[in-house]
Amino acid sequence: MLHSKKKGSPLTLNHLLFLLFIVLFFGIITVYNYSKINRRSGQFNSQISTPTSQNDQDKLVEIQIGDRTVTAELANTDSLRQKGLSFRENLEADSGMLFIFEKPQTPFFWMKDMNFPLDIIWINENTIIDIDENVPFPEKNTPLNQLPKYTPKEQINYVLEINAGYTDKYGIEAGDVVIINF
Repeated sequence: MLHSKKKGSPLTLNHLLFLLFIVLFFGIITVYNYSKINRRSGQFNSQISTPTSQNDQDKLVEIQIGDRTVTAELANTDSLRQKGLSFRENLEADSGMLFIFEKPQTPFFWMKDMNFPLDIIWINENTIIDIDENVPFPEKNTPLNQLPKYTPKEQINYVLEINAGYTDKYGIEAGDVVIINF
């Protein structure tokens, strides 16, 4: 039996309850999907972004290039990337520093405050894009505007700095596959 649309009639109350149910239903679905998307994107980002806690900044990673394994420190924050290997006296054999960039880019590197020469390996995803070999360290007190800048030929998301001569000694070249074990 239908009731008229008078104030407080069962038909109006049923409509309001139905409308309230629909709004709550879609609200719950929206919140659920939003949280699911955030969880999923957080998982994806954790797979591609770099460790940023203090413990992870001190972490060493193993990098395989051909039959060679390099143990590298992570430079995965702006401050660590800016400092790099500056002020150090040397690197041990088969060691280096891995600079990590969240998005592919064409950064420039220089040898400010360096005390030994390097090979700079430019890596995109898992492939060596370019190598600057035997990059010399500057004389003390070289003005910043006189320091050479080194850049890759293409965008990269990793840079591996290792001892000068390493790439030549072990036949490492552009196109080689790199496996980074985080």
